[in-house]
Amino acid sequence: MSMIRKTLSRNDVSETDAHQAGMYILKQDISFFPRLGTDIQNPRAHLVFEDMTGRSWTFDFIYYNNSFFGGTRDEYRLTPMNDYFNLYNIRAGDTIILERTENGKFKINHEKQQ
Repeated sequence: MSMIRKTLSRNDVSETDAHQAGMYILKQDISFFPRLGTDIQNPRAHLVFEDMTGRSWTFDFIYYNNSFFGGTRDEYRLTPMNDYFNLYNIRAGDTIILERTENGKFKINHEKQQ
């Protein structure tokens, strides 16, 4: 099993008025996700995560790669997460835990900031 733990920033949870909440993925953590190429602009993979209640959530793992197409952006995000964040009242400072089980299933959980 592999796991990512991330303390969420204000930008991750749209507290900066971003149009959709999407968790920034550190480049050191991209091996957790399916590989995305650079031959097309902004490639993505649709991933289904199960939360602790058994509810399924579909998120897009996106490589915003316009630096290969004349722009400057070069980052990975898991988005849109608005509905998950709203349901569980997730805010900046809370921690998201992503797990990939041995059989390839994705799980999501969170810890509230103390």
